[in-house]
Amino acid sequence: MANRIRELRNQKGVSLRKMAATLGVSPSTLNTWENEIYLPSLPHLIEMADYFDVTIDYLVGRPVDRKRVFREAFRDISPTRLAELLEQSIDED
Repeated sequence: MANRIRELRNQKGVSLRKMAATLGVSPSTLNTWENEIYLPSLPHLIEMADYFDVTIDYLVGRPVDRKRVFREAFRDISPTRLAELLEQSIDED
């Protein structure tokens, strides 16, 4: 996780001091998160994920589970409607 926080902060060109101010924590607190001395709280994880426009899973270093993403995206669609969407997709090619 530490690498992701530091990497995202550097990609965005934000200093440790500015990022800490954005999160409402001290620079030393952010430094402890980036060095995995301590872990951020859930509200801070959510805030960082929103700030960097990434998922919390990505932020904490979990691999993306494409099957889970697909299942969640189509969870509320009936099998009949899913078949129709797939058929439309095939017809458009």
